[in-house]
Amino acid sequence: MRLPGKNRAGAHRRARAAQVTYRRLRETLAALGRAAAAGGPAAPLLGVLFGAAQPRFLDAPPAWTPRNAGLDASQRAAVGRALAAKDVALVHGPPGVSAGLVCELVAASQFAQPDSHA
Repeated sequence: MRLPGKNRAGAHRRARAAQVTYRRLRETLAALGRAAAAGGPAAPLLGVLFGAAQPRFLDAPPAWTPRNAGLDASQRAAVGRALAAKDVALVHGPPGVSAGLVCELVAASQFAQPDSHA
């Protein structure tokens, strides 16, 4: 079955957009690989992000005071673990577990004490 010209043009645009996106992805990954190989300041983080190195954590989370008394134990643990991350922390959970709230509290804590990981 032959598609009308308008639909073929739309399909061509979508295919071209996908090619451009894929090219940009390849270029970005290549640039990240070069940065990691050069040993710059982002190299350890890139190693963690791409699975070449294990993330590092403090032995114990830094002291922090919840600004939200309604946090449950798992939310408090998530904030503590994120604050203890030396490299990067991933806060994940199904809808309704307040992962966004946990990230907000981590960010607020870090901005309140900018030298906490220095």
